[in-house]
Amino acid sequence: MDRQGKLACIHRLAIHPEYQGRGLGKVLLKFAEQYALDQLCTSVRLDVFSTNNTAVRMYQRAGYVLIGTIRFPFRHEPYYCFEKILNAASSGGSTQ
Repeated sequence: MDRQGKLACIHRLAIHPEYQGRGLGKVLLKFAEQYALDQLCTSVRLDVFSTNNTAVRMYQRAGYVLIGTIRFPFRHEPYYCFEKILNAASSGGSTQ
């Protein structure tokens, strides 16, 4: 877990149902990661509803690691908190 650097936070990343399944979530996630790097952030954290299996898998495939759970009032299921450490040294300044 990144405790020393500057982190970026994605609180909600959503795609309208008519446009889901076209890779747009991945595009937005990559954009957010590059933006975080441009702002000299060292990691990205995000939360996702624990029962949203499609989003959970997308974040895991993109290199995000589960670091905890969050419980919100009036929600029966928890949210997962994920983090990805960014690597500015990767080719083209992209994320790992």
